[in-house]
Amino acid sequence: MGAFSMSDFDTYSPGKRDPPTPPSSAFTALAYLQQATESRSPASYPTPDCNASDKFTSEKNSTQDVDAEYKPKTKRVRRKTQRRREQCRANQARYRMKQVRHAVLLEMTVEKLRAEIPVLKLQRNRLLRGSKQISQQSIWSVVVEYFHVFRFGVLVTPKPSCPSMKGLGDNDMNRQLAFLRSTMSDDVILGELGGVDTLMEQWRRYSTSFQHLYFQLDRIQRSNEKFVTVSASLNVTITQTTLTTVFPHLSGPGRVQDGLENGVKRETAVTEILASKLLGQRLCLPCWLCFEWDVASCRVRRLETTVNFLKALLRVLGTLEDAAVVMEHALIAPDGALMVNAESNSS
Repeated sequence: MGAFSMSDFDTYSPGKRDPPTPPSSAFTALAYLQQATESRSPASYPTPDCNASDKFTSEKNSTQDVDAEYKPKTKRVRRKTQRRREQCRANQARYRMKQVRHAVLLEMTVEKLRAEIPVLKLQRNRLLRGSKQISQQSIWSVVVEYFHVFRFGVLVTPKPSCPSMKGLGDNDMNRQLAFLRSTMSDDVILGELGGVDTLMEQWRRYSTSFQHLYFQLDRIQRSNEKFVTVSASLNVTITQTTLTTVFPHLSGPGRVQDGLENGVKRETAVTEILASKLLGQRLCLPCWLCFEWDVASCRVRRLETTVNFLKALLRVLGTLEDAAVVMEHALIAPDGALMVNAESNSS
């Protein structure tokens, strides 16, 4: 190794690191090189990060913040799940209720069909036995049989207390209904009403609202081949059910009438007096019927019925004023049809 000269260090500048002292021997030169190598810091080595622990702490805190934010979401999910369960329960309840209604409707339909079976059987037997007679039947025979079939109205029995009593009066009603369906059009015209079932319902209302009903044919007259007029009488007895269902206004407050009883002045409602006069009375109601015959189908296509209550009440009460008070709010149509509620009528 050659010796260093001082000229090698003439280029020294203040911005640079002071060069090491030149070695004086080979050993010294080796030590010099080692010192120079150790004094340098390689650029490839990464500089240690003093903030690593701070970053770890911040990441940990951020994770905790995320967990803290996630907890309310879990509660919201639980609330949504609970609300969904409640909706499912409500839907299931509605579905079960719908199924129950459907089952009840099916039972009612089955009962209705079962009730129509004997009527259809009777109607079929009637058609089979007398097909020729029915094709040749006249309006005369139909009118006479109509009064015979309904001479006592409709037999309505209370709800049976045991199964053996069930259908006690169904046979008679089925025969009557079969007669109407075989002699009248299905859409037979009944004044402002119509239909065989409507006519049967009117007979049922009369039979339940009054007592001891008797329908009697007085005179029959034929105008032409299509029309027959009949005068008849309907005899009924007024009961408490009649006053409640047909004349409900007689049970309420009415005009007051003064009177003396044993020298004491007494006030009594006029409606109460009229109700007491009518209770238990036997009324003979004049009736007029008009049958219109359909030659093509050999059936009745129109039946006009008029029942005169005013004349019968005038005969019982004695004055037209009292009869007018009774008929003023009565549930009776001008043609005599009863406008009685089914619930009150069946009670």
